[in-house]
Amino acid sequence: MKALLTATLLPAASMAGTATSADYANISAGVNAAGGLSATQPGGGSYLQSSCSAPVGGLTAFTDTLNRSGFAAQIYDAVGLKLITDPAFVAERSTIHLHAARLLDDGTTLELRPGSVGFTFLAGPLDPAISAEGDAMVENVYQDTTAIVSARFEATSLPLAFTVHDVLPDNFGSYAFDGLPDWWQVQYFGLENADAAPANDEDADGTDNTAEYNAGTDPLDGASSFLATMSGGIRARRIAFDSVSGRSYTLEISDTLAVGSWSALQGPVAGTGGELQFHLSADGGIRRRFYRVTVSPDP
Repeated sequence: MKALLTATLLPAASMAGTATSADYANISAGVNAAGGLSATQPGGGSYLQSSCSAPVGGLTAFTDTLNRSGFAAQIYDAVGLKLITDPAFVAERSTIHLHAARLLDDGTTLELRPGSVGFTFLAGPLDPAISAEGDAMVENVYQDTTAIVSARFEATSLPLAFTVHDVLPDNFGSYAFDGLPDWWQVQYFGLENADAAPANDEDADGTDNTAEYNAGTDPLDGASSFLATMSGGIRARRIAFDSVSGRSYTLEISDTLAVGSWSALQGPVAGTGGELQFHLSADGGIRRRFYRVTVSPDP
């Protein structure tokens, strides 16, 4: 339905002057205050007049104000709703504002009176109690998660899906601040499971959960492990192992196995999901040397 914005045209301003009769003199004030006050005589008088006038479609200059008259009317069609979140980036454990406006047929929007829009929680990590003004509390998440709300104005409704971002990867529930990413613990152990503790070895393969995460192996499968093998002779050797995407591998060397004696020899190299190899040449007559491959998650 077309909506009409109307404007009222006022008579032109009177000009200041003096009218006399046999018994009195009337001093009239120019209606030139652009909505302000005009005194009936210099220095003030018995009354003040508040008024404004301007030519239709023109510009009138007053002492302190410009009065611009534009269109007498404007016609538009409301074609729907526009719904956004403020801010646009929605972080976990934050407060957001749901902003709804009428979408017009020329692509512009028309602000709606606060409280005139009904908001409904549909799904996701939000407090279901959305205020009448559109304020909502965002809950904690263990990974980026979709939330869905709906806005209704008169007979028009519009859903909105947006992402709640996991800005702190180790702050969810009982898994918070234990050194392991929440998404990894939920992936393998579900919610609120004590078996997800960093030092636990659920599959009894001799590797705790922290080492399983670092290596990219399955903490519930005893056959899933990280193993490097060496082959070749004195003059040339190779160290081979299966790699995992998202991990980096470094070949380290030591002559004694003592704590603090290890140093990087090659790498780091990025995991590919396939086999990787480090190649070694003759070690200059050294009779004993130790090698190991370390693995770490990418940042």
